[in-house]
Amino acid sequence: MPGSATDSGRRRGGVRPRWHFGIRSQGRPLEVMDEVYRALANIGMDWKTLDPFRVRARYLGPDGQAVKVDLQLYSIDQHLYLLDFCQANEPTRAPCRPTCAPRADELASPDSEPFVGRSPFPFFDACSRLITELALAS
Repeated sequence: MPGSATDSGRRRGGVRPRWHFGIRSQGRPLEVMDEVYRALANIGMDWKTLDPFRVRARYLGPDGQAVKVDLQLYSIDQHLYLLDFCQANEPTRAPCRPTCAPRADELASPDSEPFVGRSPFPFFDACSRLITELALAS
């Protein structure tokens, strides 16, 4: 049975499933981004549009700590898109890499790691609030 515990580690024909982190959508890209803007406004996040499919948002947590989140819409298949969440560390115009996986040169530098010296939970809180609002809107 597909999706069962006995089938979880293997696929017929040797095709492995593709994994993505973020929110998948089959909506049109501009409609998806419109929903993102609406959700950001509903939960009180400030944002700056970096390009039509990339936004930097700021969330103020209950303790007043500001968290910056980069949101980028990627095409992962024909008519299938991924909204990726990435913690914004510095004001840069360079796009966030999918799933924010560190490069080898970044691993050598502790200054570039996203959570050094602070908790990752405010970032996850901001993401979960946005994901919940997007889920309620759909």
